[in-house]
Amino acid sequence: MKTVWTPIALLALTMLAPQVSANEVDLTFDNDLTVLDRKIPYGLSLQLTERGPTRIGTDALLDLTNVQSTLPGIVNGHTLVDLCTLKAEIRGMDLAAQGGNFMFSGTLAADMYSCAREGLTATDRGPLVLSQDMTLTVTAGVRVEDNCVTLNLADMAIDLTGAVELTDAQKQASAKAGDLLVAVVERLMANHPVCPKLPPELASLEPRYDTGGTTEIGEGGLGLSLRGSTDVSTGTILDILQVLQDRGVLPPKP
Repeated sequence: MKTVWTPIALLALTMLAPQVSANEVDLTFDNDLTVLDRKIPYGLSLQLTERGPTRIGTDALLDLTNVQSTLPGIVNGHTLVDLCTLKAEIRGMDLAAQGGNFMFSGTLAADMYSCAREGLTATDRGPLVLSQDMTLTVTAGVRVEDNCVTLNLADMAIDLTGAVELTDAQKQASAKAGDLLVAVVERLMANHPVCPKLPPELASLEPRYDTGGTTEIGEGGLGLSLRGSTDVSTGTILDILQVLQDRGVLPPKP
């Protein structure tokens, strides 16, 4: 008789492990993000559950609390914009999860210039119009596409800190700087997706994530949750069993 591997057969084996139920397998791995040539590690927790006779549910939790605490120090002093009308340097940043969104707040040291050749490089700058610190408050949602998470700009507030009454030229320069910063933030989000990777020993899972969202870990801790599934195959089952045996969740082969 041909042996039929099903999620039920796989997950029932986990009854041998006291830390998981008979209907799920929980595994944890290390991943990392690269920001300004620096790798920042984060945790990836994977939960496998019975989803049907030929599919396994694959839910992932990305614990980004280390990114949350490390990123501000990496980007502090980094020049975010250096174009004809604006040079802006990051002076501080805070990140948090709030109400199902990512919240970014930061301070920029901004120099705004007149520019005869609009939007080109710093070499085309005219005179300095306004030098002022700016505070940004960014609200971002989440989009899941091609197994990656991309942040979408939902709202962005820009304020000049301690600004005196501005001249018309300064107001115009400030408005241009605000428009440019919105465009820069949107581009940064689009160009830096988060793509969780499984270790080689579980590459055969090939999960397909369909939905995702932000998750608050603890109080204000950054997290991302992804939900999807994977097709069942004999090779996939054997790879999962091997990982469970290597981790001591299941007894080794006789």
